[in-house]
Amino acid sequence: MYLPVNSPRKTKLMIILAVIVLALAAAAIAMKTLFSISSPHGSPAGPSLRAGTHIATLIQTLEPYMVSLHRNPANDRYRVGLFLQPVDGRTPGRLIPIGKGFQAAQLGLIRLIDFDGGVVWFDVTGLGGVEVQSGKLVPAADTRSFKASAANRDRGGARQLFDSKPESYLVPSAFPTTNEWLGLISPREAGRRFKQGSWVRRGTRADDGKEVRHFYKGTLGPAPQRSTHELLSITPVPGEGFLNAAFVCAGPDAEAIGLSGPNGFLMAYTSEPGQKGTLVVARADTSGQLAWKVDTGLERFLLRQILPDARFIAFVGTRLPVPDKVSEPLLVVIDTQTGAVSTTSLWQ
Repeated sequence: MYLPVNSPRKTKLMIILAVIVLALAAAAIAMKTLFSISSPHGSPAGPSLRAGTHIATLIQTLEPYMVSLHRNPANDRYRVGLFLQPVDGRTPGRLIPIGKGFQAAQLGLIRLIDFDGGVVWFDVTGLGGVEVQSGKLVPAADTRSFKASAANRDRGGARQLFDSKPESYLVPSAFPTTNEWLGLISPREAGRRFKQGSWVRRGTRADDGKEVRHFYKGTLGPAPQRSTHELLSITPVPGEGFLNAAFVCAGPDAEAIGLSGPNGFLMAYTSEPGQKGTLVVARADTSGQLAWKVDTGLERFLLRQILPDARFIAFVGTRLPVPDKVSEPLLVVIDTQTGAVSTTSLWQ
């Protein structure tokens, strides 16, 4: 049977067919949505990096997948983004998309590389960068330029320029002046490692012993070589002790971070013994008196990173464990002047 091109019957038939196609498409989308699993949030991929006024963290997120009795995890795909959290605590963070469709095996190789000239550089199956202020991915030409400059200074291309181990940033000694020494040590350490006549070297890491430590003051002799001083005298400072306490230093093999207005130092210790111990951070003056102390809420002995700074110091770790739940990863930033705390979830 032949239908004229503009016949009402043919027009009606085409409308019906279009409605059926749209209904089938909508049903397919609804079925896919109904039987697909979406991850509620992404999680950190590797260590965070201080990027000027921000803390940068790579975030990996499982892409939605269909429910199946024979699901193969090898078929899972992930998207990756860069989370930028301002250290001032007043501005919300931003998650900058980098790419998607990554396999799980590829995620084990991704990492942050450097912060250079306002750009956070990363390796996510290839070199890339994000401009911190604009949140834009850098052009390919700039990527090639960075790769060439990194190769010149490192002979092997871009390298990871930060040490993420917390113990690298904890020291037992601080130096208020050239001939003064302030220690956070236990009585056992005072009788052996730091007894009168012993030698104190700047930048020595603190022992990871779970001991109660106290403030001690001392006088130093001249440093004949390599910033090593003779401890001429040592005296305990009256006051409370602090479990597993140490000063926070500016970097691996560096001295304790010196603060001004008034002069002092940052210290970290454990709130209590056992599995409920959290990381406490305090500011002490040059005589060992505390100006403030704050509990970060981070599990002390699973602390992942210390990102030092004289004004906004940052810590990365997890909350205390809750039965049958995965501990939430947190970024905690502390204003060293006031002790104000800003806590951000790294489930993004």
